[in-house]
Amino acid sequence: MHNYGSEPEMTEIDIDRLSDIEDFKAILKLHDEAKEFLEDHIWCKKTLKSWYDFGIADKIGIFLFQIEPNNSETDSFIWVIVGDLP
Repeated sequence: MHNYGSEPEMTEIDIDRLSDIEDFKAILKLHDEAKEFLEDHIWCKKTLKSWYDFGIADKIGIFLFQIEPNNSETDSFIWVIVGDLP
C-alpha cells in the first residue's frame, strides 16, 4: 500500500556519475564496431559472446569475442582492438 503523504521513492541523479553513463555508451559503440568488424569477415559466421577488457572512453576499446568460425582453421576466440588508432 502506498503512503501518498510521504516523499516518493526515487533515485537521486548524481551529476558526477553521468560521465559513467557516457563512458558506457562509448564502450557500447566501440563494441558494436568490433562486432561488425568480425562479422564482416567470411571466416566468421557470427559472434557468440564478448568481453570488454580495457578502454579509454571513446578513444579505444579492447574486446575478446567468441565466434562461430566458418572453418576449422579459424580460432573461436579473437581479440579485437578498435577506436581512434594511428
